[in-house]
Amino acid sequence: NRKNNLNALSFFNFPVLQLEKSIDNGLVIYPNPANNIISVQFGGSNISDIIISDLSGRLVYVEKLNESVCKINTKTFTNGYYLIMVRTENGNLYREKLVVLKNE
Repeated sequence: NRKNNLNALSFFNFPVLQLEKSIDNGLVIYPNPANNIISVQFGGSNISDIIISDLSGRLVYVEKLNESVCKINTKTFTNGYYLIMVRTENGNLYREKLVVLKNE
């Protein structure tokens, strides 16, 4: 399991070349709202880091990788809103909202 391989603070200290808006930037998260598993995909270049936090800022998922698609298990997430931050291999940082809504 690659979860928590990245020191979360190093993600924010990395020199970011550009903060991109999430509209039409190639970052795709599906399904959203999520139930158990989400796919995070970036069309322009590989994803190097993913951080997911809840709205209070608590980190719930951290992963370092080098892939264009990543599957994330959200079974342990509680229902609610989350922020996904993705850094690509070229240093650009993207963010997107995620809704977790489990059928209970």
